[in-house]
Amino acid sequence: MYCQVSAAQFELKGEKFIAKEAESEEVKKKRAASIAAIKKRERALDWGADEGIDDGRGIRIVILKGMFQVQELHEVLLMCC
Repeated sequence: MYCQVSAAQFELKGEKFIAKEAESEEVKKKRAASIAAIKKRERALDWGADEGIDDGRGIRIVILKGMFQVQELHEVLLMCC
C-alpha cells in the first residue's frame, strides 16, 4: 500500500471573490451588550453558588419561606400520632 501525495489546487468558486465586511463598532457594542444581559439573567436565576450558600460538597442549602403555617404542622403531627 502506497500513498500518493500531490500539491493542492485552489480554485475560485463563483464569478469573483467577495470579502466579508467587518462588523462596525456599533454592531460589536450591541452584541456585547446582549451577551452581558444574557449572563446577568443567568446569574439572577442561579442558585447562588457565589453567595456563600454552597457548603463545598456540592450540596445546596435552600431555605423555603412561607411554605406552610405552623397550624398545618400541628395538624399533620396530630394525624400521625
